[in-house]
Amino acid sequence: MPTKLALASFYTLALLFGFLFAVLFAVMYFLEVINAAWLFGLTIGINVLIWLIGPHITDFIQKLFYKMKFLSREEFQKEYPALEAFIATVARDNKIRFPKMGIIDDQNPTAFTYGSGAFNARIILAKGLFTYLSQEELEAVTAHELGHIVHRDFIVMAIANTIIQLLYELSQVLFRQKGKKGKDKGGALAIIGAVSYIFYWIGYYIVLYLSRIRETFADEFSARATGNPHALSNALIKIAYGMIATGDTKRSDRLIKSTQTLGIMGIKASKGVGLAAMATNMDTQKIGRVLLYDFVSPWAKLAELGSTHPLTGKRLERLDRIAKKIGKQELFQIGHLLQDNIVDKVRSVALRS
Repeated sequence: MPTKLALASFYTLALLFGFLFAVLFAVMYFLEVINAAWLFGLTIGINVLIWLIGPHITDFIQKLFYKMKFLSREEFQKEYPALEAFIATVARDNKIRFPKMGIIDDQNPTAFTYGSGAFNARIILAKGLFTYLSQEELEAVTAHELGHIVHRDFIVMAIANTIIQLLYELSQVLFRQKGKKGKDKGGALAIIGAVSYIFYWIGYYIVLYLSRIRETFADEFSARATGNPHALSNALIKIAYGMIATGDTKRSDRLIKSTQTLGIMGIKASKGVGLAAMATNMDTQKIGRVLLYDFVSPWAKLAELGSTHPLTGKRLERLDRIAKKIGKQELFQIGHLLQDNIVDKVRSVALRS
């Protein structure tokens, strides 16, 4: 079951299948079934194929496991007229097609988008969003997903994943040359292969960094499209709260875990923020104090390195800065709290050790 659920994430699907084929092709190369040209050509070809058909596979999985239902433009307009009008305006202003809209009948408030590009993008909304969020907050979340479409994130991530797969395969091909090209050449190629393998791991973390960057720009897109950065900030807090409140059901928990790389919030980040929201009764100032951890703790920075999403505190602080630029009061005051609460990081690490 966990493997099948992992397929529900388009990017995870592309990455896992890409590595699977990378290993298979490497084995075929080692057995001399194919040569290096075929090895790299097949890798690129498979990734292009996954990029094109991946959305249809994800559609099937969302329908199978979570009973996701696509609504026609007319059905969506009838059921959610204000949101349909908002999406239409943003799509028209940014010269993209109105996305295919899907609804999941689940109270876990999550939203995500996937596709091969703007021409066939899907936005999926769980009904929990309509339970926990106001209309303005719902529009802000949807605008975040539209930002991914406008920025063509699907294409960028597909290319990035292909590159790191090729680096892995190149390392294996060069390792294979050791002993075949003479002692000197074989040794040199093995060293280059080792460098390629190191680049592969560096590339892996670069892809994660790229994912975090695209989330940041999607946040900024939402703030610009709505003219209200606080709407997305409040939505992120409420989404985290909703995940804690409804995540104990088996199906909801599966939904969040299987779409965590696609969703608007990472599951690990949502737990801490959701608990803070519950403990403080949604008090933004107190939540801001809790989220200082994201800025001062070295453990938080370490955790962020392996995450597809920025730390929530950093997202909220950035949205506050955007709000300040357009003449709005900061909501969480994290910047001011950082200035007023200087933390002894050395002592903090010592206490945790």
